[in-house]
Amino acid sequence: MHEQGDRFAVVTEGNPWPIGLVWETLRYDWSEPNAVKGVVIDSNLFHPGSTWELHATQTATGSRVEIIAVRNLRPFKGWLIWPFFPTGSARQDVARHLRHFLSTLEREHADATR
Repeated sequence: MHEQGDRFAVVTEGNPWPIGLVWETLRYDWSEPNAVKGVVIDSNLFHPGSTWELHATQTATGSRVEIIAVRNLRPFKGWLIWPFFPTGSARQDVARHLRHFLSTLEREHADATR
């Protein structure tokens, strides 16, 4: 973590891929209720300014989560993984991270309300 405030954090994180370590420095912003936004500051895969947003709303049967991503790939390494995005492998990775994120939030909320 590089910087942190009440409604934002700047972090660098990465994951191993078959093409090597993929990393990005993001500014996370959760100033909007029920939403988190990530803006790329630097990355070896995405151009700065690339974004993703996660919006969650309560429904009668649980939650609805919407993800909006504008990810502009850098040349070479970014274009190496481009074919995997439409096939769903990247979507599965995002879904796995989202499930982990939501289960962590649920656990922290349960701990806080005890």
